[in-house]
Amino acid sequence: MASHTEECKLSKNDAAVLEYLFNPLMQSPGQAEVYMVENAEVSSEGDTEGLTEDILQQVKQLEVDGVYAARLNDFTTALTCLTKAIELAPSYSSPYNNRAQVKRLMREYESAHEDLTIAISISDPDSSSPVNLRVAKLAYAQRGFLLKGFLDKNEEGQKDLLRASQLGHSLASLETNPFRTLCGEMVSIMMKEQCGIDV
Repeated sequence: MASHTEECKLSKNDAAVLEYLFNPLMQSPGQAEVYMVENAEVSSEGDTEGLTEDILQQVKQLEVDGVYAARLNDFTTALTCLTKAIELAPSYSSPYNNRAQVKRLMREYESAHEDLTIAISISDPDSSSPVNLRVAKLAYAQRGFLLKGFLDKNEEGQKDLLRASQLGHSLASLETNPFRTLCGEMVSIMMKEQCGIDV
């Protein structure tokens, strides 16, 4: 899609409308525009303000170590690393989100929910303008799936998935509007068969 918009030199609005029409994960032209901007630039982590570069480096390394340990099913080490990261930077949302995933793997669903709630309160404090978009959309999606799949709270989970979708989380978009995918596929097939355009 990006190559077509570069060749045609479409306006940002026109490119967003085309992305909306042909990307079954997009629920509105506005979301498509956010998606395009997000994929063109790295989103900022506003919740790292006030952290020294040295502390931030330590925290990020602890996160890497914790995620690596979790992949090896060493959940004790993973929790230790991520808890230490939180202790070093309690106002940074990413370690809470990662620790929640370890707790989910350990089937500590209520505790995972608590960490995701903290991650959301830090990354998207007023639910309108996230200070850490990457963590906000992940935490909303993960909490939504946790609520629906493990805590039997479908309505609350659906609200979180909708917010994650609004922030550009692809899987949450599918979960909140599965018919959009089918429609997008049908339009793509029709465009290919009728117009010879492969979208």
